[in-house]
Amino acid sequence: MVKNRECFRYRLAAVAVAVLLLCLGLGHPASPSSAGTARSAQRLREHRKMLWMPRFSRDFPAQVRPPADFFETFFSAGWHGRRAGEICSHELLVRLRGELDESSARNFFARYDLNVIKRIPRIDIWLVTGSEMPSSVFGHRLGQDSDVLWFEPNGRVHTSGIIPDDNFYQAQQWNLRLIGLPEAWVFTTGSADPIAVIDTGVDLDHPDLAAKIWINAGEIPANGQDDDGNGYVDDVHGWDFVHGDAVPQDDNSHGSHVAGIVAAHTDNAIGIAGVAWQSSIMPLKALNSHGDGTWADVAEAIIYAADNGAHILNLSLGGEESSQTIEDAVSYAHSQGCLLMAAAGNNEFQPAPVEYPAALPGVLAVAATMEDDTPWSYSNRGPEIDVAAPGVDIFSANRSGSYYLNSGTSMAVPHVSGLAALIWSLQPTLTADQVAHAITSTARDVYTPGWDQRTGWGRIDAQAAILHLVQPRIDIVPDRPSILVGDESATLTTTITYSQSQPVPDGLTVTFIVTLGNVSPQATATSGGQVTTTFTSTESGQAIITASVGPGFQDALTLTVTPRCLYLPVTLDQWSGDPG
Repeated sequence: MVKNRECFRYRLAAVAVAVLLLCLGLGHPASPSSAGTARSAQRLREHRKMLWMPRFSRDFPAQVRPPADFFETFFSAGWHGRRAGEICSHELLVRLRGELDESSARNFFARYDLNVIKRIPRIDIWLVTGSEMPSSVFGHRLGQDSDVLWFEPNGRVHTSGIIPDDNFYQAQQWNLRLIGLPEAWVFTTGSADPIAVIDTGVDLDHPDLAAKIWINAGEIPANGQDDDGNGYVDDVHGWDFVHGDAVPQDDNSHGSHVAGIVAAHTDNAIGIAGVAWQSSIMPLKALNSHGDGTWADVAEAIIYAADNGAHILNLSLGGEESSQTIEDAVSYAHSQGCLLMAAAGNNEFQPAPVEYPAALPGVLAVAATMEDDTPWSYSNRGPEIDVAAPGVDIFSANRSGSYYLNSGTSMAVPHVSGLAALIWSLQPTLTADQVAHAITSTARDVYTPGWDQRTGWGRIDAQAAILHLVQPRIDIVPDRPSILVGDESATLTTTITYSQSQPVPDGLTVTFIVTLGNVSPQATATSGGQVTTTFTSTESGQAIITASVGPGFQDALTLTVTPRCLYLPVTLDQWSGDPG
């Protein structure tokens, strides 16, 4: 794909905003003082979206068409904003009213001295360039053509990770333990279905990733043919949309880090563990070596993932402005049954709004939390946040076969993607919305009670989510109804079953609490669906013994502790006499 190096920072000047809002009849935008509320934040995002999507040929009647210099202002207005506001100054994404084949489309755009770079399949959007001609010029021309449904600049996106500058220190995967994965792994470690990692690529030779790379079974390697007819030649291990080839090799490390979190080769005596052990990784490179990319490449990667068997799409990236192209790609993926999750975004200056595509409806927006479950101060916030996950000082793979620490909402997203894979592996008939609900409804509330703009419904809890699906049943049976205080003990056999009375797998921890006496051990792991413990007491009374598995699943019984009986000898003297 042709890449224009003259991408520059861009946003509308205040005059352009006022002109467009006047044309739309929307009045004044939300004031800065009200921007913190959910309503005004959403209104500001809607304004920004409209500015990216001027549907002039259809939506503007002749009497309210923008002034002649609008397009020049639209494309050239400067803004000293964040990198997310960059655009490719000579590229446009265009949707035509009718479907055209490539030859007809090239002829159509040639009338405006535009060259077709590529067509994004399924959603019929064309990426075109005017070579050295400013986009303001050919944008003005396209805006007058009734055959153009809409167009927008080819916006830029970027990774959502922050590399810490601290000295390297020994990794501890506290993040996996914090979200309850050891207990979730008792029931499932994922399935072979691929998780699409749309990022900077993946280190295809990494010792913790190489064995997990998705293989396109319909493609014959290196024969120069599109064997499966999906439009991509030799795409055995995914695709590089930046360079247009079948080698999605990571040249940044961000994508490898994300892939390691979601599905590293686990229980192999080396390196790190991933959230979903058995799931494969579909590497789709849409960001370059600097962690930057375009909406066109991200949208095409989304389409590719949906068409090639991935139902979970990990987007650890974002841009400040919305895009109709990305909205269409997300809608298409949803129609194919996909679940998408994306990074909320990072910013030193908070509060900052949630980035796109995380801010889009139907995309799980993921914020970042720290080891103590507090919200990360750089994590973007807003009404779109769904859940949070660990995202600070996360240890995972890099692009050179080793490992490093990274922080950001980018690191939080793959925890959620991996959890979705675990859920789907247990109940593959669930819809994407049902999987999302299982994640959000079982999240642990770690900030303000209920939903909040920092952590959404809370920090994800893999143990709670999996137990919610399997609904374990616990039964405690003592070998006797009572014991003698101090001298006797009772053996407690606790059986845990789930899903039509199947015994739970080995390794599930059962915890005991008592109101009187002691249970030993107080916590133990299942073997053959059962645990055996011993109850003793040095006090008499009624002991309530409770066995629990995770939050909300328990059984209790009452066992009597009988006091000792003290027998005193009694001597009866014989006597005789007249009672009268």
